[in-house]
Amino acid sequence: MCPILSWAEGGPYKWTFDVHFAENYMIESQVRLIASIIGKTNGVIGTLYRNDVDGIKFYNIFRERIDANKVLYKKIVHPGFHDVGTKDFGSVIQLFKAEGVEIVIGNSATVELNAFWTQSKELGFKPKYFITSRGFNTYSQVKTLGGDLPLGIMCEWHWSRELPFKSSITGQTAKEWADLYEKENNEFYQASIGYLHTLFEIAMDALTRAGSVDKEKVRDAIANTDLDTIFGRIKFKEPIPPDLQPLFANYPNVVAMKEHWHSTPVFVGQWVRGAKWDWENIIVYNIFKGVSVTVREPIPAGDSISTPPFFRAK
Repeated sequence: MCPILSWAEGGPYKWTFDVHFAENYMIESQVRLIASIIGKTNGVIGTLYRNDVDGIKFYNIFRERIDANKVLYKKIVHPGFHDVGTKDFGSVIQLFKAEGVEIVIGNSATVELNAFWTQSKELGFKPKYFITSRGFNTYSQVKTLGGDLPLGIMCEWHWSRELPFKSSITGQTAKEWADLYEKENNEFYQASIGYLHTLFEIAMDALTRAGSVDKEKVRDAIANTDLDTIFGRIKFKEPIPPDLQPLFANYPNVVAMKEHWHSTPVFVGQWVRGAKWDWENIIVYNIFKGVSVTVREPIPAGDSISTPPFFRAK
């Protein structure tokens, strides 16, 4: 279970299979979201990427895709990659203020995003939209911010209780699975429970079809997986939706291993005040045409309209 592009760098593989999201899917979703909201801003985008493998990779794909999508931005303000563990973002924030940044996008760890967003409030920096990867993907992560700071933060969201799928093992729907998590953990569900459950579905299905623990038979059974799961259809021989195949034009090594991976959908989510939990995540962008899920209109960071009822339907 590893993001597809990063996983593929270790290939080619014979015995290894991967089910997770593809980084280019995530960034494409973010870029198309920006294209949909850029007209509500002055067009100035600031970047906040960590100086590590993921941060650099996400930044490079972002720059590629925002131009490929011909997004009408005015300028991109890139202060450089921040060091791992950075606690003081004062200089970055002052640069963003001076340049008039109204959209911030990045990929950093929770501790760094927490410092940046807290200091932004202290220094009077109020971008209209804040889009992150990695650091604010769970209820417990955004809770660390305190107060109303999580309001309107957008993040990568890997699975949803609203998906029209059910488990091939238990028969539970996505909603029932999320409800069970919330009941047992007393917090808003984590999106990761969807693809984690899917891995067990794939394993049980493959072992059943193999009818043996012989490694060749098990490997072949996994390779021939064609299964409807709580995360939708998993088929290693057809891992890329036809309309998204152009996103892999620059990744021939990944395409060459396409019978060893399947990329699950990934959405842009947004943290809002909820009716049941302090913070709940709603989907605000979906590039997967074959996946039916409710998409809401994104709100600006700090928009008080997100108090219950917390969304505006598109």
